[in-house]
Amino acid sequence: MAKKKKMGIQYALPRMLVGVCDVLWTLIAAITAYWMITYIQFRITMTMPVIMWAVANVILVLLLCFVFRLYSLVFASVGFPETMRVIYVTLIVGLVNVLFVTFAGDVFRHKYGLGFSVVFFYCLMLMMGLLSFRFLKRGYVALKVQWQNVFTKKKRVLIVGCNNDAFTLIRHMVFNAVGIVEDDNRFLGKRIYDVRVVGTTQEIVDVAKKYRIDEIFIAIPSMKKEKQRIVLMRCQECGCPLRLLPELSEMTGGEITVSKLRNVEISDLLGREQVSVNLKEVAEYIEGKVVLVTGGGGSIGSELCRQIAMHNPKELIILDIYENNIYDIEQELKRHYPELALLTLVASIRDKKKIQEVFRKYRPQIVFNAAAHKHVPLMETSPNEAVKNNVFGGYV
Repeated sequence: MAKKKKMGIQYALPRMLVGVCDVLWTLIAAITAYWMITYIQFRITMTMPVIMWAVANVILVLLLCFVFRLYSLVFASVGFPETMRVIYVTLIVGLVNVLFVTFAGDVFRHKYGLGFSVVFFYCLMLMMGLLSFRFLKRGYVALKVQWQNVFTKKKRVLIVGCNNDAFTLIRHMVFNAVGIVEDDNRFLGKRIYDVRVVGTTQEIVDVAKKYRIDEIFIAIPSMKKEKQRIVLMRCQECGCPLRLLPELSEMTGGEITVSKLRNVEISDLLGREQVSVNLKEVAEYIEGKVVLVTGGGGSIGSELCRQIAMHNPKELIILDIYENNIYDIEQELKRHYPELALLTLVASIRDKKKIQEVFRKYRPQIVFNAAAHKHVPLMETSPNEAVKNNVFGGYV
């Protein structure tokens, strides 16, 4: 409870401070405007009605600031909407003062020197002060970031994309954003939050070398999958770590910050939506069946065996020509699935008699053939072996 109260005081103090500053500035603006226009020209000194006019303006300004929620801001994120609220407050204050001077009559204006010119300068100074107090923290944060970028070594980041998501990301950037790449030529050479658009995605490799980029942030979550795949492939040529801004539906809270960036996944390189597998149908297909996996010791075959073992087959038969590979997967499955009926056979799918004997003896109901040669560039130098194994072995 005490901790919560302390936190409440910490958050309240800046708002109280801004309120005190508003009071002081309103008085300063009113007195300064009056002095600049009236005292210098007509040598009219401050009188009680003028002081009461200044105090009335203090009350009016505080009231309007509360009405327009200018004391419930997160001051580090002040922007255009808050600026417009300050302008509305100033306009209303100006309108009230114009009405007051109009209905007060010429006698009041001549006697006390409180005219339309005083109101104009007062409102101008008031608006400048109200905006300054609210932009103070944001200005401090911006200067702090600039200072850190100059005097501390930070990762040099390249942003891919020139949209609202990228703008928000740059505004919250804790890294050193040195450039943006964007395919829309209208943005080339322009600056967003002092970060220059330096090229297109086609030039990303040259840009990364030129600006000594340490990391690339891709900030186009709405990009089509095929286009995203092309951009990602280009970015990978740079040899820099890649981070991707996910779609809004994937982000908790919906707020765009650097912490929401994720590493690139295999599914991002597909160029299409990832196919979802109905695990219930797969389980029903495998459960209670005798399953044979040829090439079960290889990378694909061993993963097939792991997935099949999860779905309660009647018996899992693993066949491979290499005893080391088949031994490794056998031991792994025995550790994780001790109740699994498991049989390992060393044989070649090119051995027609042996394969026929396996089928006669064990009667597999489902066969997964993973014994093919799969490395295409490698097998292009030995096409005869690829044909013997993949074509004739598969036929057997």
